Amino acid sequence: MPTGTAKYNGYAVYCNDNKPLGVVSADGDRMAICNMTIMPKKLQGYLIAIEDKRFYQHTGIDIKGILRAILENLKAGKVVQGGSTITQQLARNILMDNRKNIIRKLKEIFIAFKLENQYIKDQILELYLHKVFWGKRIYGLRAASLEFFSKEPEQLSTAEQLALLTLLRGPNYYLKNETEFHKRYDLLGNILYNRRVLSKRKISKIKKAAIHIGNNDLAIFRNDSVPYIAKQVN
Repeated sequence: MPTGTAKYNGYAVYCNDNKPLGVVSADGDRMAICNMTIMPKKLQGYLIAIEDKRFYQHTGIDIKGILRAILENLKAGKVVQGGSTITQQLARNILMDNRKNIIRKLKEIFIAFKLENQYIKDQILELYLHKVFWGKRIYGLRAASLEFFSKEPEQLSTAEQLALLTLLRGPNYYLKNETEFHKRYDLLGNILYNRRVLSKRKISKIKKAAIHIGNNDLAIFRNDSVPYIAKQVN
């Protein structure tokens, strides 16, 4: 096996009953390396339709999207849509700063423009799915899938994919508020239907599906423990 203190960061560790046990992390964050070649394409489509339908057209900031979000929030009398693009959300995760002030927002916009200049859209989407925050020190789609459903992302049902996207807006809030979780889950289903991403039959099936969000409490393994674990494997 290769040596080095950061060689194994992001690897998932499984029990012998094929249940995810934890991830290898040097800093205590739960982040798992994602194989983008088997990442569910439909989930990526749902993400774009919900979070940033003009993702492939804008250059990091979507003025139309911001104005639309303001209008929808005014109609609803509460925040139901955000105006930040996927690129801005990625920039926010890179900053690791959720303070709501103008300085942080300007930094976020600057990084968003930099990302758009440095990477193509599919690379930005890949970085997002690696780094986005899912609560409980969980970062990235694979770690979230292992934590909440004990599955690899490609094994998730459509309902489970939608459940993960529901948690994105405020993972800690929706994990603690089941009623609000289901309200947003249904809202996102309606968005996907109205934007012709999912059929009426599919949405009806999703809304009837039983969603069981688990709590694996993925363990954190340090890099130097991996060679020891590997030696114990027959």
